[in-house]
Amino acid sequence: MSLMTEQGYDTITVQNILDRADVGRSTFYSHYRDKEELLISGMDDILHSLILTLEHPDHCDHKKILSTEPLFQHAQEEFLLHKAIMGGRGINLMIQKIQKHLGIHVEEELKKWLHTEQKSEVPLSLLGHHVASVLLTLLRWWFDNNKPYSPARMDAIFQKLVMPGIREAMPPNG
Repeated sequence: MSLMTEQGYDTITVQNILDRADVGRSTFYSHYRDKEELLISGMDDILHSLILTLEHPDHCDHKKILSTEPLFQHAQEEFLLHKAIMGGRGINLMIQKIQKHLGIHVEEELKKWLHTEQKSEVPLSLLGHHVASVLLTLLRWWFDNNKPYSPARMDAIFQKLVMPGIREAMPPNG
């Protein structure tokens, strides 16, 4: 991760990783197929902790699906790391992984809004994927535009973009 913030993912070589970690090539390849696999492995803990920052508010009022302000706050504090994660040629694997995990998290939150006999008009897995896509798009836009708004403002924008669609997709009184 420190190499990514220093020089960007695309320029990192396996040799750079070996030198930084002070391990031999055979040790590296006995654990990882390539630098992409190492990246994905290293991101698991970060991803898990970031998803945990997406505090969910009281489900009874249905005003928010997630509170994304802590995520934007973390991204602001760790700007170089997040910028490195969100950019670069080989990073699409990471974005897909983040979107998948985030989508599952959103789907689980949406299930809490439904009564056991109710069904959403849109499959919850698709709705979760959509919400995750919006969040990742906002995060990338925020970085690309040098963080023009506060984390609280970005959370408000996120809510305005996703909540009408969620309310429309959910059953009445759901």
